[in-house]
Amino acid sequence: MAAQKRRRKKKGGSGCLMKVMALLALLAALQILTVLGVVVYRHFFPNPPPVASEVVDPQAFFENYAPLAQRVGKKYGLFPSMILTQAAHESYFGSSELSQVYHNYFGIKGTPENGALLPTVEVSQGEAATVDQYFRTYKNARESFEDYAKLISQAPRYAEVVAATTPEDYARALQAGGYATDPNYAEKLISLFTKYQLDQYDPPPES
Repeated sequence: MAAQKRRRKKKGGSGCLMKVMALLALLAALQILTVLGVVVYRHFFPNPPPVASEVVDPQAFFENYAPLAQRVGKKYGLFPSMILTQAAHESYFGSSELSQVYHNYFGIKGTPENGALLPTVEVSQGEAATVDQYFRTYKNARESFEDYAKLISQAPRYAEVVAATTPEDYARALQAGGYATDPNYAEKLISLFTKYQLDQYDPPPES
């Protein structure tokens, strides 16, 4: 009788061990699925939405960066409203990794020497594809806005941007100059500009 009880006890211990091993296997499988999920998400959404601790507040973004846009706009003869519009569009209102970590608010490309390698979506022959490219890094937002304004005002391909007489023409000239591969780039900028009435940040027209 005592021997039978011992056998039963041994069988019960073996069953517990199997349950523990099954639980560990399940946890390992869940961890693998989580990693795969992150990889797939990063592939299809290379520019992620704000992290959980950040809340996108367009109005706060405009109020924070309007002074910078107005300063470099006046210095280089550009529309502050469109500088602000482009910064908001390119940085997802300051929530993108590129703007938060590397202070690049305009998606300006870089090199291995002065940039960080990040995934991005480019459109070629009507097809969108995720590619890794180098983007310039800056110490702060001021450097980013200054570098952007300098690029637009000095690069020959953006001469029509500088010559634009309206924010809408500015946006169309950016697209014509090849600033982005998105065929709807100008339309998106104009939509953002109109939605938030960003012309309020431009100086009054000369009479």
